[in-house]
Amino acid sequence: MEAQPIVREVQDLTPFVQQVVKLRHESTEANSTIAALRTLWEDAHETQLKDAKDLKQLLEQAEASLRGEALFNYFATGNKQVAPGIVASYKADQLQGGPADFRLICFHGQPKPHQLGGWVQQHWTRDDA
Repeated sequence: MEAQPIVREVQDLTPFVQQVVKLRHESTEANSTIAALRTLWEDAHETQLKDAKDLKQLLEQAEASLRGEALFNYFATGNKQVAPGIVASYKADQLQGGPADFRLICFHGQPKPHQLGGWVQQHWTRDDA
């Protein structure tokens, strides 16, 4: 099959070029305005931004320390419990009768918390339920 030529009048591209130039200019001005506003906002909120960055750094350090200490405890004792007396396993710590004094109960495997009744049903919350 032989290619067929497209036959049409040649259009003046000037209006298209002018529109692109105009929009590029407006876009450049908008980007400059956004950058200036961002700088003004950052200057006005410098303390809050520094505080947020400092808090993030402290959190990262605390999480790293917790991971390191938990890993050390595991290697030293063979106990996988991250926070003894605070975090417990529903199955491993045999908490079917209640949470005792633990503040966080971990469920791994079966049964799932939403499948249980009793104290678990009273305290269990799920955002996606």
